Amino acid sequence: MKTLLAWRPRWPGPRCLLPASLIALGVWLAWLGFDSWAYRQVIAGRPVPGAVPTVSAEKLRPAPLDERTIARVFGAVPIEFDSAQANLPLTLLASLQGSQPEQSRALIQYADSRAFYSPGERLPDGTLLKSVGADQVVVLRNGREQNLLLPGQPMRLLSPQTTPTEVADPQPTALLQAIENTP
Repeated sequence: MKTLLAWRPRWPGPRCLLPASLIALGVWLAWLGFDSWAYRQVIAGRPVPGAVPTVSAEKLRPAPLDERTIARVFGAVPIEFDSAQANLPLTLLASLQGSQPEQSRALIQYADSRAFYSPGERLPDGTLLKSVGADQVVVLRNGREQNLLLPGQPMRLLSPQTTPTEVADPQPTALLQAIENTP
């Protein structure tokens, strides 16, 4: 039994540790050198031999998004801004929003006169006051909805959707179903 225990492989120990670490350091430095050389070749526009071909940035761009559909998915409607809105002779001075829509009032200036109006009333220039919000009112002029904002208020890009989504447009519902069914 002593002869079996006397024979065992000996670990070279510290004698091999320095050469192994020098070889590993050399391999790592060679890899870094090659990687920096390949990077410089790509920057210069020259192909790197054996490199994987890259896809151009134009091919990686996603398809353009439809803002109207995305807004409807979240229950909003994009506000249309046209040049006729800037030409309205009306100025919204104040809005008082009541708990019921018919209790709301808007102080609107037309030329030199100022008066309070309720939703459904005709304004002096013939437009119809459709609704009163906290910082804007919607008027119906020549069959088109237009927004009057309080002075100094930035124009919103979206407004809440007034009709239920299933009545307004079935496309956002289909989009949501497609998103839910995606693995």
